[in-house]
Amino acid sequence: MSPRNVYPSISAIIPTEGRLNLIDNTLRSLSVASSTYLGTVEIIVVDSSKGVMRDGMREIAIANGARYIEAPESVRMKRNIGASSATGEVLLFIDSDCIASARLLLEHSRMYTENSVIAGVCGITEFIGNKGLHWTIIEQTGFLDAFSFAL
Repeated sequence: MSPRNVYPSISAIIPTEGRLNLIDNTLRSLSVASSTYLGTVEIIVVDSSKGVMRDGMREIAIANGARYIEAPESVRMKRNIGASSATGEVLLFIDSDCIASARLLLEHSRMYTENSVIAGVCGITEFIGNKGLHWTIIEQTGFLDAFSFAL
């Protein structure tokens, strides 16, 4: 297998609906991560919001240099639509309530360039926020177990 590009192009795909208060933070964090990455970065917001919320989502996406695509409500369909319209060599899926670390794109691409047989990677998701009663209950349910796989 031929060696991969040291800085492959990355398409970051964000499926969302009605998260107007969160998407701006996600997009800003991806902008910071993009500023330290030497490859090409494309950010795609795939949204199923309606009316005024949709208009706001589109405005925020465009203001942050992202491409905006309207889609049905299914998260799976949004991911597939984002993937099929992406131009990057590497796809990165991130949710609209996440904040990308400054090194996310560098580390994500590094996994692919260091091993030519890797077809997918996952990263650590850290939960931050007010650790009140709801947080404690959720931690006890096992709902968060899947987020520890990357560790």
